[in-house]
Parts: sequence; C-alpha cells; structure tokens
Amino acid sequence: MKTPAERQFETYLRESGVDGHEDHQPDLGGGPGARRPDYLVTRGEAAAIIELKGFENSPLEDALARGRGVVIRDASQELAPVRNKIGEALKQLRPYRDRPEPLIVCLANPSRLMVASESQDEMIAAMYGERAVRVSIVTPENPEPADDPEWFLGRNGVFGGGLHPYLSAVMTLHERSYREEALKRWHQDMNERLADIEDRQERIILTYEATREPAFAEADATPGSYRFVRVFETHNIADSAPPVPRDLFNGPRDEFRAYNPENGCLELLSRATPPA
Repeated sequence: MKTPAERQFETYLRESGVDGHEDHQPDLGGGPGARRPDYLVTRGEAAAIIELKGFENSPLEDALARGRGVVIRDASQELAPVRNKIGEALKQLRPYRDRPEPLIVCLANPSRLMVASESQDEMIAAMYGERAVRVSIVTPENPEPADDPEWFLGRNGVFGGGLHPYLSAVMTLHERSYREEALKRWHQDMNERLADIEDRQERIILTYEATREPAFAEADATPGSYRFVRVFETHNIADSAPPVPRDLFNGPRDEFRAYNPENGCLELLSRATPPA
C-alpha cells in the first residue's frame, strides 16, 4: 500500500516524464543492514537516488486542534519537523554515499499541513540556519558604525559545520490546483480594474458584482491539479558530492536553486521559457 507522499511523488514523475516510479525501493547494494532508498530516478543518462519523506502531521495544527495556545519561542521550533525529516533521510542515504548518482532528500506534504517545507525561505533556513541580523553599535572604539544591518544564516542548520558531505540536494514536492491558479489570475485582473477607484464602497460593490460574472464562475470551477518540485542544491557539490543534473527535474513549474561557490548563495536558475 503506497503512502500519500509516494503516490504524489510517483504521479509527479509520470507527469514529468522521469523514469523510476515503477520500481519502489530498488536494490542498490547498500550493504548489510542498509535500508533501500525509495527511488532511483532517471531521465536519459541523468540519474539521482531519492529518499522520500512525507509529513503526516503538523505539531502546530495538532496543538490548535486540542484548543491549546501556541507559542513559538524561536524559529528552531517551527523548523524542527523539517529538520527531523531531513535527518531521518540522511541516515538512510548514508550507505549509498560512494555511488556515482547524486543523493537527494525529497520532502512531500500531500495534505498541505502547516509545516515549513511549503516556504522556500524557511527551507533554506532549515538547511543552513535561522536568519539573523548583525548590527553595529556606537562605542568609543567605533563612533561611526555601518548604517546597513548584515543579515546572515545563524544556528541549527542541518548542514552547518560541514555535516553530511555526501548529500547533493534537498527537494520539496508541491501540489496546487488549477482552480487556485485561475482565481489568482482573476484577482490580479480585479486589482487592475480597481486601481483607479478610490471610493471604498464603490470598490466593494464592483468586486461583489464581478463575482457574479461568468469569468469568476469559470475560474472557480477550473478542475484538476498539478505537481512541481523545488530543488535546493547543497554546498557539498563544490567539493564532495556530485551535482544534480539540471535536466532531471525541469518541468514547466519546477524550480532549481543552484549553489554558487563564489558567493556561497543558492541562486534560482532562470528559464528560457517561463511557465504559462
């Protein structure tokens, strides 16, 4: 019986023309006691080994369901579920660190729970540390401090201190409905129609009337859904792990953040043809 995360990931592979969905947990020779990874995915000669982890619950939502107030003391609490899933996957991938294919942890959230994997900024913070700021203050030794604060990624990152040098990337899997996309476009069009109207009541009336137009009904009834991934390359590809082939995950809505060793940043690769 496939889990919701496995069904979602295999659907993404089929839709994207990536092979490997038909062979769950292939035997890749990890040695005695090693658990098989979830997938060996290929597109032509490009390949990668994937360990998939799905979110079945959200600590934040569980607390809210029990009627308890939720206090987030710091970002590490919010990022803990993501970091824990990455940590579980890393242990399972470690026996395959000497294989030529890049090793990737994939996080799936098929129920769209309140977990940090849905945010690209929070994913980077989970990997490399919570965002922090450094500011200069006036002292006798420093009477003219710099005006601009310095932002940096601080503590608790999974890959801080050179840990897990064999992992090439963390990837997140997402699913959205075409209805969401159609309604978003409708709202964008409405904002343009309302741009020159200052009277608040007139704006409300026009918006209400627009919801009764065929365009809104058509957008609201748009069927179907699509899946896409976000790939976050690790700093390991600079010296210890193989890079992820750029053409392996290249669907129309897929995103690839490549590690730039010159500035230590993850940079979103642009597309020659943006998604429709």
